[in-house]
Amino acid sequence: MKSREIFDPEDRPHPKEVRERAESFDSEAALEKSPELRKFLEKIDFSLLETIFLERARKSGVSLEDFNFLGLERIEPFALSGGGEYKAGTNTIGLNASSIARNFREEYPDLDPDLRLLELLSHEESHATAGAECYIDY
Repeated sequence: MKSREIFDPEDRPHPKEVRERAESFDSEAALEKSPELRKFLEKIDFSLLETIFLERARKSGVSLEDFNFLGLERIEPFALSGGGEYKAGTNTIGLNASSIARNFREEYPDLDPDLRLLELLSHEESHATAGAECYIDY
């Protein structure tokens, strides 16, 4: 996996503390804080998901060098949105499983909340694998 290049609008260097946090990210430790998310992620065939995204990237002209599938190793149980987000600064995906499940059950009581989690995971992976340069303001 190639970590994505991050710039800010004025092309200042990536702040050292953000770069260090991204490099030292420990998914296993992060997922200990959310048994619900861990249980969901254990059901996902990340190899199959990566194959699907790789094929999509090839068809879209994304070079293999820029392909940035994150997979299980870059997922954390925190999302500011209360749902899911791709965090370009740390090159991670945040999923708030308990909030997602609770809201989904209220809106769609007959459907499995894992469907929504899978949709959000796929959506956030699409941001990560897009092959675009990311700009962020600090």
